[in-house]
Amino acid sequence: MANAKEKQLEEKNQNILFGLIRENPLNNSCFECGQKGPNTVCIDFATFICTICAGVHREFSHRTKGISMSRFTNEEIVKMQQGGNEVAARKWLAKWNPRDYLRPEPGDTARIREYLRMKYVNRVWFDDSAEQRARAAAQPQAAAPIPLQVPAHAPQSASHGSHSFGGARGHEAFSAQHQAPRQPDPPASNSFFDQPSTSFFDQPAAVSSPAPKNPTPQLQPASPTKPAANQDLLSIFDSECLSSFSIIIFIFFFFC
Repeated sequence: MANAKEKQLEEKNQNILFGLIRENPLNNSCFECGQKGPNTVCIDFATFICTICAGVHREFSHRTKGISMSRFTNEEIVKMQQGGNEVAARKWLAKWNPRDYLRPEPGDTARIREYLRMKYVNRVWFDDSAEQRARAAAQPQAAAPIPLQVPAHAPQSASHGSHSFGGARGHEAFSAQHQAPRQPDPPASNSFFDQPSTSFFDQPAAVSSPAPKNPTPQLQPASPTKPAANQDLLSIFDSECLSSFSIIIFIFFFFC
């Protein structure tokens, strides 16, 4: 009777694992070499792998089990359901670039061994934060905690007085919010603009009053002096002409 129950449990676990392979295309190929139709799982990394890669994993003391020829505990089944090749790739191949290092071909044991050493021992492409994000995304949305929106109502509650805060601290917060803003103290008079005004526009009115009239005559412009010089020249010319004219008349009467 016990053997029948154990057999039913084994068949149930096998159906669960094969169902994970059918549901996710990434689980339908070996996580290490890409061989189609994996029939083994690596319990340590919750990945689906082929038989050849499983042998190389055992060289590194990694636990592997054949799906059809092994017994699985409930913890191992739950780990495989939470894991898989897609989740493992986000963790162990987060920084992997196929142009930098190609994945080994199926059956190439030497390349597979070097590939597993770089991936799991040296952790060349490892990123633990990627696994946490992948598991957080895989969790149901209902399980995520709903954050309290206290900050959105905090400004409104502050305007209702001391009862929103409680006690003397609430009263102080309310008073500090509603009192008039304190005017800054005037700075010390040490700048140039704070000194008494001594500019030209601040002098007494007597300075700005018009100056008394000057009794001295105003200077004549330079242009009127020119006619005076011309008049002197004309007067000299007229005198010379009269003298010459008088001489001519005298000579005319003398000869006549």
